[in-house]
Amino acid sequence: QSDDKQRLKWYRHVGRLVGLCVLHNDLFPISFNRHVLKFLLDRKIGWHDMGFFDPQLYESMRQIIVDSSTMTPDDFESLSLTFQVTMRKELGGESIELVPNGADVEVTADNVYQFVELHAQYVMVEAMRPQLEAIRQGLHEVVPESAFAGLTAEDLRLLLNGCSSIDVGMLKSCTTFVNETGRSSKQEAEQLKKWFWQIVDKMSDAARHDLVYFWTSSPALPATEAGFVPRPSIVIRPPSDGHL
Repeated sequence: QSDDKQRLKWYRHVGRLVGLCVLHNDLFPISFNRHVLKFLLDRKIGWHDMGFFDPQLYESMRQIIVDSSTMTPDDFESLSLTFQVTMRKELGGESIELVPNGADVEVTADNVYQFVELHAQYVMVEAMRPQLEAIRQGLHEVVPESAFAGLTAEDLRLLLNGCSSIDVGMLKSCTTFVNETGRSSKQEAEQLKKWFWQIVDKMSDAARHDLVYFWTSSPALPATEAGFVPRPSIVIRPPSDGHL
C-alpha cells in the first residue's frame, strides 16, 4: 500500500510538471493520449476516443455496433460476450465485471451500446482512475482549473507538445541570423541564409524534426511564435579550422 501511495505521488509530480510547462509556455516531452487530455480538462470521454488509444479494440467494438442491427440472438450468443472485461497482462490480466454479476449478463442487441460504452470507459478511465486523478490534481496545483475553460483536447495537445509537423515558414520568421564575419557587406550573409533555408525546405519531415531537436532541444515547434523563448538563432562566423 505504501508503494501505491508513492507511485501516486509520482503521478502527481507529473501533473505539476505539466502545469509548469503550461505556465511557462514550454513543451512537455511526453505525448498524452486523447482521453487522458480530456480527463485532465474534465471533458466527457466517449467510446469513440478508444480509436486514438487502441484502434484494434475500437474497430472490433465499432463492427459489433454496425452489425448489431442485423444480428440474430444466435449470432450474439456465438460471440460469447458478457459484461466482463479481461485486462491486458501489463495491466494485471484480471477480469472485471462492468455491472453486478456481469459475467452472467450476455451482450444482446438491446444492450450492446451499453456494453461498448462501459467497456471503453473502464479500459480508458476506470482501470487507471487513481493515477489520472493524481496527474490532474498536480496540474491544478500549478494552474487553476478555470484557466482551461473552453479548451479542447486538441488545444491542450498543442500547448503541451507543439505542432507535429515542422512549419518552415514559422521557423524562418522566428530565426535570427547574427553576422560575426566582420564584413560590412551583407551580400555573403544573405547568400548563406538563402542556402540554409533551401536545404531545410528540401529536408524530409523526420530530418526537420532532428534539426529542430538539435537546434532548440525540443522535438517539436510550439503552437505559436510566442512559444519560442528564447528564439532560435544562427551565428555566421569567419572560416576557421576550429569549428564547422
